[in-house]
Amino acid sequence: MTPYTANINYKALIGIALPIIIGSIAQSTIYISDTIFVARLGETQLAAVGIGGILFYLLTTIGASFSVGFQILLTHFRGERGHTFHLTRSVGIYMVLAGGILAATLYTFSGPITSLLISNNDLYKYTKSYLENIALAVFFSFLYFYLSGFYSGLGKTKVLLFSSFMMAATNILCSYLLVFGNGGFKAYGISGAAMSSSIAEFVGFAVLLVSILYNWKGEKPWIDAQVKYKRNYVQMFNKFTLPLVFKQFVETIGWLLFFIIMERIGERELAVSNVIKSIYAFVTLPAIALASALHTLVGGLKAENRIAEISPVIHRTAVLSLLVTIMAGLLTYIFPNEVILLMTGNTDILPDFKDSMLSIMGVYICFSLYSIYYNGVIGFGALAFSLKLESIAIVIYVIAAFIIAFEFELGLSAIWVAEIIYWVILGLFSIRFIVTHIYKKGNEYKRFVQMSDD
Repeated sequence: MTPYTANINYKALIGIALPIIIGSIAQSTIYISDTIFVARLGETQLAAVGIGGILFYLLTTIGASFSVGFQILLTHFRGERGHTFHLTRSVGIYMVLAGGILAATLYTFSGPITSLLISNNDLYKYTKSYLENIALAVFFSFLYFYLSGFYSGLGKTKVLLFSSFMMAATNILCSYLLVFGNGGFKAYGISGAAMSSSIAEFVGFAVLLVSILYNWKGEKPWIDAQVKYKRNYVQMFNKFTLPLVFKQFVETIGWLLFFIIMERIGERELAVSNVIKSIYAFVTLPAIALASALHTLVGGLKAENRIAEISPVIHRTAVLSLLVTIMAGLLTYIFPNEVILLMTGNTDILPDFKDSMLSIMGVYICFSLYSIYYNGVIGFGALAFSLKLESIAIVIYVIAAFIIAFEFELGLSAIWVAEIIYWVILGLFSIRFIVTHIYKKGNEYKRFVQMSDD
């Protein structure tokens, strides 16, 4: 029994999730600060960051999925030194190569990719420039996710706090200098925002790397000559994580198609949706962090055959996620003027934003609850089921958004209801899986143990 699975109450959940929340702030800060700074340049640039940011997120979610898979595998191999060391070395080499290939691909084909998605010439120009300059951030994000997955898998998440702070501070400072040309620097505009993101990702990785090289106690699998690259470990890693990667890919493709629908409706709708997405990313940070913590907890409990404890842990996590997310979401609902002034400085989009607030509050509630149950299923290892469910939900989500936008010709607020439909589908079927597979299995195992003791 490990320290982080010994007594999983609300206090323990907060203790595990808090460092991850702060760590997640770093990645979200990159997207949010890009929105805040670029919004001062104009609605076209803001809309470009909306499309470009989703494409960037699409690629970085592959690294994030690798990180989650690495984290879960480390949890399952806990205590097995040889497996852990070979896995760490092999996954590290794999993620460096994957990040480099994706970054080079994005830089090389940024023009053709953008032309497939965007019809507006000005929007095309700004989006292409953003993608070209943010390609390097994709590579460094893979390195950062690799090391953060290593620390999270071992339950040592406190080191992520400082790296996250440095990433956020670096991104904000560099955006201030490079977007507008402050401090004697050249004003790069939207390209400056992308450059700032690349620098911030590098700083986050560098902090974790320095921490490992100089502060890590014991052996280091990265420099131990006896630890080799093992193809069979990579094959095992791929078998475990590729469904996660595809799941994240499908999810992000859904977001991309949603934003393309918004672009076809109008530049204003795309700009407002980008602001909503940035706020959405910030408000749901606690739920995302709790879901990440749940991967480790559920994986650890399953490895220790404590199946009966998994369902209660998932339920407690869902309640905590709902409470924290509602408190954060209410701030945006009560103070919409202040939020828009902070995010864009443009009050022209305020009416559209206010009209969408009820729908967005519904999204917050559904996300905070149903994402936890869905990630509980993933942490249990039911990746094939989660992938099928994700694919079905995304198809319904995109179809719903398309029908609401073009058949019924309803407004922005109604289109965001498609996001609620998506999470309800994921959540209800995940709850059904937990009841029929995890809860019943846990009770059967618990009765077996009691009979053995008698």
